Amino acid sequence: MPDDGLGVGRTARAATALVAVAVGVNMIAHLHRASTAVVTPEIMLEFSLAPAYMALVVSSYFVAATLSQIPSGVAFDRFGLTATIPLLLLVGALGAIAFALATTGPMMMLGRVLSGVGCGTLIMASLVVCAQVAPPDRFPVYVGLVLSVGQIGNILATTPFAIVSAAIGWRGAFLALGGLTALLTVVYFFAARGIAARPPRNGETVMRSLMGAASILADRRLWPIFAMAFVGYSTIFSIMGLWGGVYLDALGLSLVARGNGLMAMACGFAIGIYIMGLLHKRVGSAKAAAIVGVGAALVCLVILAALDRPSVLAITILFGLLGTAGGYAGNIITHGREFYRPHEIGRGVTVMNTLVLAGATVAQLWTGALVGVLFAVFPGEPILVFRILFVALAVWLAAGLIIYRRAAPHPEAAAY
Repeated sequence: MPDDGLGVGRTARAATALVAVAVGVNMIAHLHRASTAVVTPEIMLEFSLAPAYMALVVSSYFVAATLSQIPSGVAFDRFGLTATIPLLLLVGALGAIAFALATTGPMMMLGRVLSGVGCGTLIMASLVVCAQVAPPDRFPVYVGLVLSVGQIGNILATTPFAIVSAAIGWRGAFLALGGLTALLTVVYFFAARGIAARPPRNGETVMRSLMGAASILADRRLWPIFAMAFVGYSTIFSIMGLWGGVYLDALGLSLVARGNGLMAMACGFAIGIYIMGLLHKRVGSAKAAAIVGVGAALVCLVILAALDRPSVLAITILFGLLGTAGGYAGNIITHGREFYRPHEIGRGVTVMNTLVLAGATVAQLWTGALVGVLFAVFPGEPILVFRILFVALAVWLAAGLIIYRRAAPHPEAAAY
């Protein structure tokens, strides 16, 4: 990927400014991604949606985001982040507004698709900034900083979003989200004008990007890491971004109380990315740190499955621990980064993020189908339905771990 005015030769001050911008963009992207979680029960009730259909609505964001990754990467290369990020933010703002004004399921999907196109690639953009600004040995620190602080967006999607929804309704909350995103569009445009200059066109095409991505996908050394990327984040987000709010509603929690439970998980995830980054530095292996996190997440899922009607305190603690364990997501990104050659960094980050989004899409679809079937088989027993779901998610994550254990810890240990 070309320098885009963001190369390692930039001064420390410019690099700091770029990382600050990346954090802000990452934050709003996560807020859009997780914004439906806490109000899912209200939306399902208002539109009389089956679990599988609600999962389809939520997953439409991820489908759009997945399909947008490579075209957005081409746009970043040809026009620069300064020109493309404001446009993407504007599309995301329109998506939130369309979702707020929706009167049918397809209209809600349209809103989520626009949000996915606009905001689903912004997380990738922030990681590309890190990859271009940070020296290889500092990349884990930059990624940890951007991803962990960016998780404030996930936190804002919990209790704060619940409070706003309780005050002005979920539609009003999404209108406010659209307005906030539009405001960030203006702020970003003026703040970044003097930071990242528009690069010269380099002739990159979608076909060339696809060929570059294919060459990375063909690297067998990366396959176990890709498998973990596909499964790992999707396990955590299936709860934090879709079913956690419905589960807490089944336990009898109010809208704000549901937000508090999801906030514990979101805060845990933000802290966990930082902790797992420190663990990586301590043990000297991104793989080893990731395996520790995955193991801890599996323990949390098993405990959740074993509990019939946990107390609010117990579920808050478990959600917090599960989120903290989920910080292994940052280790997976760092692990893959170690295998990319310098000219492959941009495409490598794009491929990894595409797999993460695709995994989230698939997980939401199969969990939606499973929950729908279970509600039909066990009517009137929603807690049992979610206990079975936690078991299924544990199996999903364990399958990824089994494959991931075959990954080489670093390129020198892998067969070329």
